[in-house]
Amino acid sequence: MISLLGVKEQREVLTDLLYSETTTLGIRVREIERECLQREVVKVPTRYGAIDVKIARHKGKVVNTMPEYEQMRKLARENNLPLKDIEKEVRAELEKERLTASATE
Repeated sequence: MISLLGVKEQREVLTDLLYSETTTLGIRVREIERECLQREVVKVPTRYGAIDVKIARHKGKVVNTMPEYEQMRKLARENNLPLKDIEKEVRAELEKERLTASATE
């Protein structure tokens, strides 16, 4: 089974692609809605360099934080460290600033 997710304006292009590149004889189409959390990006300083972190909120409360993977990976390589060490430091800084889900409870 193949599932595709696209905007309504892409439907014809995606349909053409499926019919020309697969053996399918039919396609099921469903419209879905997406709800997103309010989010902001903050720059978190670490001793290795700054990392952008997405902060997601629900009803004003921090419910998730997500450091930018590629930035962490770059710093890990530059400093010859495991990626998890960079992420650990970023999360410790977030905790200090009370920008984590657990710190807001």
